[in-house]
Order: sequence, then structure tokens, then C-alpha cells
Amino acid sequence: ARVVAEARTSALKNAGLLAQAWTQATLGRRVEARETIEKLAQDAPADPYLVAAVEDVLGSPERARAWLEAERRQGVKRVESIKLLIDLYARAGELERAVDLATDSVGVLSETDARAVLDPG
Repeated sequence: ARVVAEARTSALKNAGLLAQAWTQATLGRRVEARETIEKLAQDAPADPYLVAAVEDVLGSPERARAWLEAERRQGVKRVESIKLLIDLYARAGELERAVDLATDSVGVLSETDARAVLDPG
């Protein structure tokens, strides 16, 4: 709470809010976590991976996917984001999309990561 209150930039404030939301979500305080997410400053970018992770913990995989898909449309290819998006697709039963994403991301993912998606058994 202190980081958020004393933040001198919107980016730092958002980082603090995401940390609070993650903590609240993992403690089962879903309403508080959702309210905290809604406080993210609109004038500074929030980390899509962290927002998606919190959304997933809150039981909103669709929102999580939306954040990660928006990040990909902007050309950002982070290993953590790609792995979470693959996992979200797989859990939703969208295995073809998960495999396609893993295949398209072979240059970003390690061979071990890609193989885990392509051959989960």
C-alpha cells in the first residue's frame, strides 16, 4: 500500500497495484483484487503478463487471454506471456490454437518449452 501511495510515476503505481491485486487474489479476496485492478492508471502501461496472471487467478481466463493477445498484436513476444497464453488456450480446450502458438513461437520458446506443448505426454 505504501508503494502505491508514495509512487511518483503511474508505472510504479501500477506495479504496486498489481502486486496488491496478486496478493489479494491468491488469498481468495477476489472482490478486493478486482477493485484493485480497476484502479490501474490509464495513463501508464500495465504489464500485460502480470494483469493476465491476476485475471487468471481471479477466474477470468478470457480477460487474461485478451491482455496477452493484445500484447502479441503489438509485436511483443515474451516467453512468460507466450507460455501463459498457450496454457490458457489448452485449459480452454483450444489445443489447436495452443499448438499453433507454440509453433509460431519456436524462435522465442526454448526447445523444452515448445516440446512440452507439442508433446505434453
